[in-house]
Amino acid sequence: MKGLISIIVLLGVAGTIFVAGWIQILLPAATYAVQFSKTGGYDARVIAPATFAWRWERVIPGNVTLYFFAVQPATVSTPIRGTLPSADTVASVLPGNVDFGYQATVSVTFSVRPEALPHLVATEGLLPESLPAWTQAKGEAVAHAAFERLQTGDLAGALRNLAAVEARVAGALAEQFPAVEIRAVRFADLRLPDLELYERARRSYLALLEARSEARRVAALNLASERERGVAAAEARREALQVLREYGQVLEDFPILIQFLALQSDDGRESFIDLPAQEALEPALEPAP
Repeated sequence: MKGLISIIVLLGVAGTIFVAGWIQILLPAATYAVQFSKTGGYDARVIAPATFAWRWERVIPGNVTLYFFAVQPATVSTPIRGTLPSADTVASVLPGNVDFGYQATVSVTFSVRPEALPHLVATEGLLPESLPAWTQAKGEAVAHAAFERLQTGDLAGALRNLAAVEARVAGALAEQFPAVEIRAVRFADLRLPDLELYERARRSYLALLEARSEARRVAALNLASERERGVAAAEARREALQVLREYGQVLEDFPILIQFLALQSDDGRESFIDLPAQEALEPALEPAP
């Protein structure tokens, strides 16, 4: 009898422990749980409904906190409007009024991947009550990324077969946003700029800027050269004036030289003074005391 009681007690204890650690029975449909325990931190394994999950950490009273996330697909519609970089400036080189603006309404249908929940909770602080705001922000980010991919592709082909492009863009975004499952991307109210014309106008504008810069550089070099020539001419004039000043000082010191020079250059013919004149000139060349 005692043995039977012991077995019953052991079975009761074992059952209690089993039920305490049995988690998925707590989950409603489409609800996933992330476990945090004081003994082990965040569990990297998400707890899914209808899948057996038992955690020994829950056997310890007060050790485990469970975060329950209702995972459902959500659709976020994001209006996108803007212009290409420096659109007005680039368009100034083109005749007429060219509009490089764009607009679209991008609708993204997606859901958070359940297996990503433990990482999001641990690293981004995602909580069940913040899931709607997180979904809205993530949907807007996906929408902008989708529109960027649309612009980098064949726009003419996109407009002809938009459904195929939407499917291709949705598939390409899977690697960029691994935490979500993108189910559909839709573009509406679509207006796209002519990227080929924009690129040609941009190159023309850059070439115009380069030409202006080169013209300024050449003008600066010419101005510097003119200044150098002006400085050289001014220096030559100063040197000539200095020579004239020195001649003037000599003539002032030796006035008899004026008569001598006049004899040397009279009517363009060289004249000679006689010996007595030369003898008379020599004492005069002596500097005045």
